[in-house]
Amino acid sequence: MGSKRRGAELAERFRLGIDLAAQAEQTRREAQQQRTERVVKEQKRLMEDLFAFGEALGHFQCKKGPKKKVTWIYGARQLTFEPVSVSGSTASDHPIVRVVSGPLSGEDWNLCWQHELGRWVLADLSKKVLTTSRQLLLYNEGLEWLMAKVFDIHPVPEGELVEAPKPITLDDAIPR
Repeated sequence: MGSKRRGAELAERFRLGIDLAAQAEQTRREAQQQRTERVVKEQKRLMEDLFAFGEALGHFQCKKGPKKKVTWIYGARQLTFEPVSVSGSTASDHPIVRVVSGPLSGEDWNLCWQHELGRWVLADLSKKVLTTSRQLLLYNEGLEWLMAKVFDIHPVPEGELVEAPKPITLDDAIPR
């Protein structure tokens, strides 16, 4: 008869438990790394989109600043979007872009990625709780609200788009 060492079976179960825990931790770390990479990519894409939107407005001066900031300037007012670093953060599941402007002072407006929606929202985080009453989908309601609040400009209502008047030329001014 072979003799088993006392506790060998218990040691084997502990070893398997440790192996399973290590495997679960490795899987968690890999998933976190993938989320962080996805967040960084999504945040980069958003900043590129915000810069392109500002340029597409035609009347704005658009600047790219340090730390990937994007600033829109119209008249004496400006609106700056500042990405918040997500590397190594447990908050990397919810990337944030801080929204900074004089007319928004005293409020904590941010662009936040909503995984459930797969979309960016404009949210007031001053209460440190994301509530639906203080958030708007960035495209289009959030951008419209920001443009009205910061720059006091509003889009032409849908369905009322008209062509800009043609400039009058000398030929148009001379009757024939």
